[in-house]
Amino acid sequence: MIAQESLFNWQRIRIARVEATQPDHLQQVLDDARELLARQLAEDDAMIQRA
Repeated sequence: MIAQESLFNWQRIRIARVEATQPDHLQQVLDDARELLARQLAEDDAMIQRA
């Protein structure tokens, strides 16, 4: 749970930094963050199913 919250917070910081310094890359970073978080959610679901 702590690791997931840290990952979420890191992505928020990353998005804010890119928005402030490289707005042309914002959509790419948003897509990447969504993909990463979706993959983590799927892996968590699989782990719960195995438990």
